[in-house]
Amino acid sequence: MGSTKNQHAIIFLVLIITSCLAGCVGNDEENNVISDYKNDIVERDQKIETLEAEIANLTFNVTATLEAEIANLTTDVTDLTGEIASLEEQYSLLLMRYNHSVLHSENLSSQLIYCEFVIGPQPPNCYDAEEWYYEWHHEYSIREEVEQNLTYALETIQEMESLVVHIIGANLSGADLYGADLSDSVIINSNLSGADLRWAWLTNSNLSGSDLSYAQLDFIDFGYAANLSNVSFRGVDLVNVEFNWRISFHGVDFSDSILGDFETPVFNHVNFSGADFTQSDILSGSFDFVDLTYSNGLAWVSDGAYFENSDLTGATNAVPHNSYWFNTICPDGTNSDDNGDTCEGHGI
Repeated sequence: MGSTKNQHAIIFLVLIITSCLAGCVGNDEENNVISDYKNDIVERDQKIETLEAEIANLTFNVTATLEAEIANLTTDVTDLTGEIASLEEQYSLLLMRYNHSVLHSENLSSQLIYCEFVIGPQPPNCYDAEEWYYEWHHEYSIREEVEQNLTYALETIQEMESLVVHIIGANLSGADLYGADLSDSVIINSNLSGADLRWAWLTNSNLSGSDLSYAQLDFIDFGYAANLSNVSFRGVDLVNVEFNWRISFHGVDFSDSILGDFETPVFNHVNFSGADFTQSDILSGSFDFVDLTYSNGLAWVSDGAYFENSDLTGATNAVPHNSYWFNTICPDGTNSDDNGDTCEGHGI
């Protein structure tokens, strides 16, 4: 019995010791795990601090760079703003000068209508209001405002060395411009129908697109640099008009007009319908895409003229000899190409 009790006591003691040892082992493992977590946290905190430092440094660099670029752009904008202001100021000044020029040029050109004087051996200058006023002894009254406008316009134009007259789309129909000095003037797309321009100076003027139908043009010399493209001379007596050989007649309307002299002219897309050539002397010349229907006296054109793609239907006294013909309708309605490249023998 005693031996058995000792065995139980020993076993019990072993169990107690084992339990104590098991508890000690378990606490060590937990402590190790906790220690590892703490170490991880410390390492992560360090990484976070490192990243925050890198981010702060990067932010500083980027901010500094952007601020420098913004400063540069601000400087550029300031410079450009100054340049724009300067250009705007220059533009305003130029626009003001231009408006002054246009205003007083228009004032000057409008006063031409008041230049209604009778021609003499030495006609006075229409633009010299003071000379005109005293020379003609008040035959034609000039209002004070008109005279001031003329003087101011002349001063402005002389200062700018610009053209005396610059008009676009003006209505000067029936205007009395007898003897007016319009040399080097620009009067485009304007209505001068029925105007009296006898003895006027239109040397080297630009009249492109203007209507001079039924105007009086006796003793006009257009000079060598006049621009007469698309001008209408319909129904005008041109016998005493001087056309320089250098002038282009592209698109000109000579219908129903009485023609004078031309030296080796180039007529392109010109309308001579119903025109009278019986008083003209045309030295050679080229007629391309020209309407000569029902014209009279084309035979006065000298030998050696060129007719291409033109129409002479119904023309009388029409056929100039020894000319060159191509795809042209003869006075009798036949085509020159079908007549051996000529209209000779097919006129009236």
